[in-house]
Amino acid sequence: MALESTYAESGYVAAWLSNAQAFEEAYRTDGLLALGVGNSYEFAGEAEKAIDWFELGYQIAGPNVPYLGASVKTPAIQSNPRFIKLLRDMKLDYWAGKYSQPSE
Repeated sequence: MALESTYAESGYVAAWLSNAQAFEEAYRTDGLLALGVGNSYEFAGEAEKAIDWFELGYQIAGPNVPYLGASVKTPAIQSNPRFIKLLRDMKLDYWAGKYSQPSE
């Protein structure tokens, strides 16, 4: 698999960036992988790019959009005001409130 070989050759971040690029190509074809692109950027540590794709996923109403609050695990994204606003726009107020609270 391409992800595994890129990981073996170039490491974790490079593998996820490569995965994001592959998903971007697939998105151009079917429009349904926006959240997958966002998740790949999340795992690569690219918070702003991830949020860009999450916003796009919301705009096109991808099938996994309702699970976005639960699926994002990166604190840099969870606490990002753009992401919190996106959650509120999606009416995912539980998650927006949870991520708006200071960490314990």
